[in-house]
Amino acid sequence: MNNKDLLQLKDKVTDAIATENRLNGQLDMLNKRLKDEFNCKTVEIATKKLESITTEIGKLDKQIEDKMEELNELYDFEDE
Repeated sequence: MNNKDLLQLKDKVTDAIATENRLNGQLDMLNKRLKDEFNCKTVEIATKKLESITTEIGKLDKQIEDKMEELNELYDFEDE
């Protein structure tokens, strides 16, 4: 390797370190937002919380559909 090659390699390493630092900063910011906005310390906890909320939404949606069907049958709304 000559000096030119070494300088190019040094520049690549410097760029890689800068990119890593930038990405680590973004990760820290996202983790802080996850904790502040959603009260979750990790992505795994957030994923479990999301699954739980999604399941609850599905149950509530089903209850609403059932009640709407009941009301439609009871008051014959579908004919209007």
